[in-house]
Amino acid sequence: MPQSDRSVISTVFWLLLGPLLFILILCAPTPGDLSVPAQRTAAVAVWTAIWWLSGVIPLGATALLPFTLFPFLGVLESSKAIGYFAHWLNFLFLGGFLIAACIEKWNLHKRIALAIIVQVGVTPRRNRLWFGAGFVATNGAGGVRVESNCDHIDYIVLLLLDQQSFGH
Repeated sequence: MPQSDRSVISTVFWLLLGPLLFILILCAPTPGDLSVPAQRTAAVAVWTAIWWLSGVIPLGATALLPFTLFPFLGVLESSKAIGYFAHWLNFLFLGGFLIAACIEKWNLHKRIALAIIVQVGVTPRRNRLWFGAGFVATNGAGGVRVESNCDHIDYIVLLLLDQQSFGH
């Protein structure tokens, strides 16, 4: 079987497994100590977990399952369900992640590192000063991913080592 056929079969399997288990959990008799809304929540959680872990659809679309299904199943009112998703902290993190993604996509972290090297020059005393200041500044910026900060510092270190080893 070609690889593409295997991939299509796997995608269809995971795509159908989530809703199938969702329906099975909803149709199963409610266990003794479990309330009906709790059973419905478990069914949504299983569906969401399967799609999330398999990556069969984008993560953002998977995250909308509870938001759309909880009011439909009577687990939460629409206003309460949307309240958890529309919390201001979610938008703060989303903004930070979008900024970090843009910084990485356009290699802004490399450009900043090069600009610092050009402006500061290469002397041992300046190197220590700017490493310390750069580390504090990049790690103090909330919302920017740690990987971006480490890349930023890595490029500065590599450029300095390269310049010092070749006598520039």
